[in-house]
Amino acid sequence: MDSVTLPPSYNDHSFWLRYEGSGIESDKVGYRVYLDWRNGFDIFGKLTEQPILQNVGLDGYDSYHEKQSWGMDILKVGDSLGSGGFGLWHDNSVERITKADTRGVTIDANGDVYSAFTINYGGWQSAVGKQDLAANISMSAGSHLANVTLNFETPIATMAAGIVKHKNTELITGDMDITGKAYTYIASWGPQSLDGSNLGMAVFFRKEMLKEVTTDKHNYLAILTPKGNSIPYNKNTQQLDYSFAALWQPESGIATKQAFEVYLKQQAERLTVKPRIRLKTKLSDTAKQSPIDAEVALSWAKKLADSELNRKSYTYEYDGWDVNRRRLPKFEYDIVGLYPHTLNKITEITGDKKYQQALHRITGSFIDADGGIKRYKISNYNIDAVAPRRAVLKLYQLTKDEKYKKAAALIRQQLVEHPKTVEGAFWHKKKYTSQLWLDGVYMGMPFLAEYSNMFEDGHSLDEVIKEFTLTYKYLRDATTGNYYHALGRTKAARLGRQKHWIVS
Repeated sequence: MDSVTLPPSYNDHSFWLRYEGSGIESDKVGYRVYLDWRNGFDIFGKLTEQPILQNVGLDGYDSYHEKQSWGMDILKVGDSLGSGGFGLWHDNSVERITKADTRGVTIDANGDVYSAFTINYGGWQSAVGKQDLAANISMSAGSHLANVTLNFETPIATMAAGIVKHKNTELITGDMDITGKAYTYIASWGPQSLDGSNLGMAVFFRKEMLKEVTTDKHNYLAILTPKGNSIPYNKNTQQLDYSFAALWQPESGIATKQAFEVYLKQQAERLTVKPRIRLKTKLSDTAKQSPIDAEVALSWAKKLADSELNRKSYTYEYDGWDVNRRRLPKFEYDIVGLYPHTLNKITEITGDKKYQQALHRITGSFIDADGGIKRYKISNYNIDAVAPRRAVLKLYQLTKDEKYKKAAALIRQQLVEHPKTVEGAFWHKKKYTSQLWLDGVYMGMPFLAEYSNMFEDGHSLDEVIKEFTLTYKYLRDATTGNYYHALGRTKAARLGRQKHWIVS
């Protein structure tokens, strides 16, 4: 069957479904999700690379609890989330998806390389309200990983993804001192398979999603915070994605905790650094045969711009949605500043006004009638927030509307008050005490130079030059000619001494 809706009478240990839920497998391992009030995730350990789930349970229903030629059910889930299951985290406890008006499953893909299915929980009733929840679970050949994407109809604060806490096991945690976009994990290891073999289980997630790692009576838990949805674009919904894996010693050959930890670190790195694929087609090969001149370069710039305008550009308006960061757009250097400003350059070259509209619709949407700037706070003293003002200056040049001049004057005031090092270089941000970053010469100085020429008869140009001079002095490696990203000064240095340390 490609899809099924469970009857209202369906309950745990029912013979209506052969192994009590939906199953998915790779050549390495299989998983099943209980489609009743337990909502636990179980594991089918495999001793063959061939697909087996289509036959599991057909030869006596629960024969898979005993070892078969293909393998067996290897996990006791009990009252836990099982291997990578999810539940609501509320009042410091896990609430599984126990109550729902309807439960249905649809197979989304069923191929040799990739498979996926979606569980739709209609009218999920929880301690924080009632809503629909869709859980997409997918696997790829050659991997133990199952990937989970939860789509929430309405925002929710925290969810738990967990691993059953068996006796004689221990919690393993990955590196937490990492950037938010990088993946880390919680895991368990020990002789916890139903056949007595060693079994390792893990949940992988981006650090930015993690609120805390904790345990309860039945689970090792990662408490995760859903973010706004990305695709399809909908700022009123939320999404949470993570992955889980189980490695059974008879299949994987991994027999020690140390070997399991090597696997965990490798998988976290693979999830963090996605493979980049360059497609080569007859069309692209033909296009590259053309000589590279100004006309060809402009044609490619227009193709890229047209693609972005059609795809998602105007979701970055003030009332839109940042589909990459999955949050409301902010007044920041890239999507509100650099991007519209660059599109306008195409208009200046071609005369085609459609590219210039991004300045008005994106950057302009953040400027109030009185020159105030939405989602901007001068007291943060973040030099990244200066860069979009070049786009604001361009809007003033194009329209002569005083609100844009006032908005530019507001950011000019930030640079008047902005904290500086003892020698006069701008701090990167107020919260980064005495840190000079290479970013500053781009984020702040082009605006300051342009504003000074437009409204101050150029009297601030010496300050612009000083920023470049101090950046050259402190961030350039004299041996290689390359630049360090940032330099931070110690308390001693702020008192006039010369000690310093390199941030990155």
